[in-house]
Amino acid sequence: GMTLALTGCAQVNNNYTATARELMRLNRDVVKTPAQIAAIPYPVAYLTLGPLPQALVVQAFNEQGQNKWVSADRNLFVQQHGRWVKTIGLPSDVSSLSNLDQDPLANPLAITAQGVTWSTTLYAANSLQSGRQLRMTLTRQQNEVVKIQDQPHTLVHIVESVTAQPGNERWENDYWANSQTGRIER
Repeated sequence: GMTLALTGCAQVNNNYTATARELMRLNRDVVKTPAQIAAIPYPVAYLTLGPLPQALVVQAFNEQGQNKWVSADRNLFVQQHGRWVKTIGLPSDVSSLSNLDQDPLANPLAITAQGVTWSTTLYAANSLQSGRQLRMTLTRQQNEVVKIQDQPHTLVHIVESVTAQPGNERWENDYWANSQTGRIER
């Protein structure tokens, strides 16, 4: 099956990740050997949310341009163009992001070293964070050879600098796109 290692996320705050850590009850990264991954009959990905340990998720559905992944503790994570756009099962779920049709990750190979900007509104269930305005600047870095399940891949590294309002909170997300297809691989 296809193996993805994904690390980009739309983190809203440290309380969110602390709550997710308690919910997932993981204290170390989940790591499977290539043989163990190959034995899983479904596409799988490693998921990292902020400072939480890495988890393994299984792709449950691919519909309407979105990949829907399920964790061992039955949380649902929805991904579009490599970006986590919705969660179900966490105490502070992301309900949706606005303006996804303009997301630069839809065409990551068009992102330049000079950078592109994108703004969205984060809507969250059970959270005072709902309605936060996020402004991202995505910049293309050097191509990198990255091993995914012991296989080398030449990937385009994209750094996304995020500023959230209100509060002027800042963080960075990293994405790696296939240099030929543009698909977000990690």
